[in-house]
Amino acid sequence: HAGPDHGVQGADAEVIEETEALTGRMSEFGLYMPSLSETRRILLESDQGAYYGMAITGSKYATPPSSTYFRYVNGIGRESATDSVAATPTSAGMGLSVGTGPAGYLKDNGDYLTIGMSCPAPGYTTADLPALVVRRWVNDWYMNIADVGGNSGSVTLWFDHSDYGLAGLPDPAVLNVLLVRSTPGGAFNVVPGTMATVIGDRVMFTVDAALLRNNHYYTLGTWHLTILPVELLTFEAEAVDPAVDLSWITATESNNAGFHVERSRDGLTFERIGFVQGAGNSMATVEYTFSDQQPYQGISYYRLWQQDLDGQGEYGPVRAVDLLSKLELRAYPNPTADVLVLDNLPDEAVRIELLDTRGVLVLTLQAHGPMVRMDLASLPSATYLVRVTMPGESWQGTVIRQ
Repeated sequence: HAGPDHGVQGADAEVIEETEALTGRMSEFGLYMPSLSETRRILLESDQGAYYGMAITGSKYATPPSSTYFRYVNGIGRESATDSVAATPTSAGMGLSVGTGPAGYLKDNGDYLTIGMSCPAPGYTTADLPALVVRRWVNDWYMNIADVGGNSGSVTLWFDHSDYGLAGLPDPAVLNVLLVRSTPGGAFNVVPGTMATVIGDRVMFTVDAALLRNNHYYTLGTWHLTILPVELLTFEAEAVDPAVDLSWITATESNNAGFHVERSRDGLTFERIGFVQGAGNSMATVEYTFSDQQPYQGISYYRLWQQDLDGQGEYGPVRAVDLLSKLELRAYPNPTADVLVLDNLPDEAVRIELLDTRGVLVLTLQAHGPMVRMDLASLPSATYLVRVTMPGESWQGTVIRQ
């Protein structure tokens, strides 16, 4: 079945001799040597039914009310475990594909995802764009989704520049963004959690089908060339004994893999204590939290290292948190020329460490209360960190060796 006036289809169709005159009007002619599978038949009928205004068997493609998105209908689908179409040719620029494994979209018999195009002349436009997106393709594609089990799965949407009619290669992957709107003339929004890859002249987005919206319209956009990877609105650290809770909010994200959380005793040497995955690309505010369940006693310092998908990144601001210690020591004189006195030590054994500004341990000893004298005469003049630890408690402070 290929159109209203189609006369021949299938391997057993009658062969018409070249000398025989055709007495009727034939607008199109289709010949399929093997018989079509059920899935391909439904996709073909969706294509031809939408294009010619015919009834669609199986109702897998629903023409929008405006009746303007009826061209180049195609899609992916499944009627049984052995009868599925997992990839399509481009629909004048856009195509679909899905993996055959358990993570793919086609899990249930009757799962279909079809698209249709509005067909203005191909090109770029700046109409109906969200913030920081500078242009988009003129054409967009209406999407119809049939998810029988409601269990979604990953789907790849691709945009082929040459098939669309554009010369040259696409923008770099980081600048491409998937856009969606709910009506044919509405404003577009960025589809969250999507990141592009570019192969040749094709831009691809692999997304969870749960993020795709039935009866919505999709196209390809371009970020502003100078967009920042992450716009950080806030970063806070709060002592909530026995933990330290961190929270931060981003205004926008582009190509953001996530955040490494780092901690320091002295604000100079940091260690990584955790990772929080980023939103990838986002134009909305996103809130993040992280809890340090084993913080240092006394003053600790925290910062974020935001990492891009390409491995590059940048540091955020530093926040100090004072988690009060039961150790209430005194260190004097400070500054000192040679001897440092630590007073009010507990009776039980403690470990005393002296570190330079690079975090290198330069002196260590074991002692117990009430007082200990530390000989610093052999050390160069500098600022040092003094750290006193015992099971479950610690104290730290800085001392200047003149």
